[in-house]
Parts: sequence; structure tokens; C-alpha cells
Amino acid sequence: MKRKFTNRPTTARYLLCLALFIALPSLAFEQEDSKISLNLQNTPITKVLHAIEDQSGCTFFYSGGTIDSEALVSIKVTKTPLNKVLDELLKPLKVEYQFKNKAIVLKKVRRASILEEAFAVLDTSSDVSVRGKVMDSKGNPMVGVTVSIKGKSINAITDDNGNFQLYSVKANSTLVFSNVGFENQEIKIKNSTVVNISLKERITDLQKVEVVSTGYQEIPKERATGSFAQVDNATFNRRVSSNVLDRLDDNVPGLLNLKNQSRDQLKNYQIRGIATINAETKPLLVIDNFIYEGDPKLINPNDVENITVLRDAAAASIWGVRAGNGVIVISTKKGKTNKKATISFNANYTIRKEPDFSTIPSIPSTNIVELEKKDSNQDTMIIYCQVRISQHHYQKLQKS
Repeated sequence: MKRKFTNRPTTARYLLCLALFIALPSLAFEQEDSKISLNLQNTPITKVLHAIEDQSGCTFFYSGGTIDSEALVSIKVTKTPLNKVLDELLKPLKVEYQFKNKAIVLKKVRRASILEEAFAVLDTSSDVSVRGKVMDSKGNPMVGVTVSIKGKSINAITDDNGNFQLYSVKANSTLVFSNVGFENQEIKIKNSTVVNISLKERITDLQKVEVVSTGYQEIPKERATGSFAQVDNATFNRRVSSNVLDRLDDNVPGLLNLKNQSRDQLKNYQIRGIATINAETKPLLVIDNFIYEGDPKLINPNDVENITVLRDAAAASIWGVRAGNGVIVISTKKGKTNKKATISFNANYTIRKEPDFSTIPSIPSTNIVELEKKDSNQDTMIIYCQVRISQHHYQKLQKS
């Protein structure tokens, strides 16, 4: 008959695991709490360190210039903790130590400069305890704000109510308040032990994302396909005219104004030439995502925010065959969410010379009759339109 074995944990296994968990944290301090017994007189420091390694199980690590290998030391200890032995042995040599697992790292104590020592002597200010509250611009308490002392590693974090407290602060110290999304602020402590401060939100100068309007949607410039040209509001208002299309002259590469006397002003414009044969030759005009069939002269230039000119066949994928000769997309000004109302004023004026009414250009009727007789004697047909000419011009006509 076969016996069945199960893998169910027994009480012995639980006890073994519990003993391991209890023993593991103590291993980190085992080396530091090792008891050392030494009785050495005028012995090189390196031999003393080797003796400590044998008893503690630790290993010393140090650079060549940290200790003098030929230095002689004397030490006598009996069952003394390792840290006290190292203090007695290394302090006279101006060497400090640090435990790292089973390693003991030795390094030379940095000597303070003369200037630091002078400031340490002059610094007679007493230590104070500083407390306070940190709020945002709306008066709400801020959680997690770092409050530190400038030039020192002392800091505190505000609690749920925005309160903080620092101990052993010099009376002439400077507090630094920092938090993500807010501007760092510094306050110098004088005689005050209570500091309440309001942090300002940081306005980050992000890279401006240029948006292209196709008349159907607005997309980032790097995602736009095809050729296009943009005229922003500043460039658009650089030229003074009551006509929107006239302001595009010399501002859009590839846009040509033929300056014909056509009744439909759009027929006077070509974008990179004519791309159709029998179809419409004028560009397509789109205002705020809708095709505009009216007279462009009726569009108020003060309502225009920016203009985008689509110059190649990629526009046909949006607007079809009517976009064969290009598309002029006009975006008008609109209100923005959470923005205050703004009012702008625009005025145009013209300066000309003041008219002199004392010298009105005119010609006597007798001179006109003489001129007609002269022309009739030469058998010349004259289609005469009543005009006003000056005496000076009349004299020129007689000479001719």
C-alpha cells in the first residue's frame, strides 16, 4: 500500500521562518555590536586593523592617503563595542568611518577652511523653532510643500493643513519653500518664529504649438500634410485696407493678385497658377469651417483672427474639386473659456494738404470758344466733355 505525502506546512516550518525573520534585521547591526578585545602597544595601524577584522568579521576599505601605514598606535580594550573601539583608534588620526553591511569605509575628515572657521566663531546667533503655514493664491492650505533651510540639509514637509515646524534654526537663516508647479520663494528669518506664506503658481513657458486650420479642423503644424501658408493677426494688420484680400498681398508666397477689374474679386487671385481647365479658376473661400459664397469685400477685417492658405492638391481631400485652385481659410475672433472680456479699438486716418480755395482752377468761356474755333478750322472732330482746366493749361494748348 502506497503512502501519500503532503506538502502542508508544519509547525516546525513556521517556527523556522519566524526565526529567520527575527534574525535577519539583527544581522545588519551584528558587526557594529561586535565585542573587541585588544592589547597592543606601539603597533602599526595596519596590524591593528587586521586584528579588528579577524574579531569582527568586517573588512576595511580606504584609499592610499587616508591613513599612514607606518603610524604606530597603542590600544587596550576588553570586550568593547566595535564603534567605540573605532572612535578611540581613528579620531586621533582624523579619520572617520562608515558601516556598509560587512564593510567599514574609512575616509579623511575634511578640514574646515579658515573662512568657515571664522564664520563658526562669529555665528553667535541662538537657535529658534520656526513654525508656520503654507497656502496657495486662493488661501487653501498646501500639502507636501518642502520647507528647507538654505545651505543646510534641514527640511520639513507641510501636513494636511499646510502647517510645518523646524527646530534648531539660526535666527539669520533663510527658509526656502518649494513645490511642483509653484514658484520657489525665500524668506529670511529675523526675529519672527511664525512664518505664513502664500505660494504663486509657476507659469511655465512651454513651446508654443502652432496650429493649422484646414477649414474643417485645427491640427498641429507637424501633422499637417501638403503646402500651406499662415498669416497671423499681427501680419494681417500690418497693411491698412478695408478689404480682407488686399491685406494678403505680399504676405503669402504663391498668392498672385492679377488686379483685374473683375466683379468677383476672388477671380483676381491665383494660388500657384491655374490648376483647372473648364472648371472654376478662382480659389475657394472658407470662413469658420463654412464655404463663403458672398462678396469678400463685405467681410470685416477687424473680425479676422488669422488666415491660412492651402496651396496644393492636399486640400482637395477635404473640400473636393472646388479646392483645385487652392483654399483661403479665414478664422474669425471668438471668445475663450475662463478668459476676461477684451475690447479693442481700431481707427484709420488719412493726411493730405489743406486745399487753397483762392486758386480754383478754371478757364473763361471765351477761351473755350476760341479753342473750338481753332480746332474746327483744322477740320478736326472733337468729342468735347465739359471739364474745368486752368489758364496755365489753356496757354499750353494754344501753343500746341
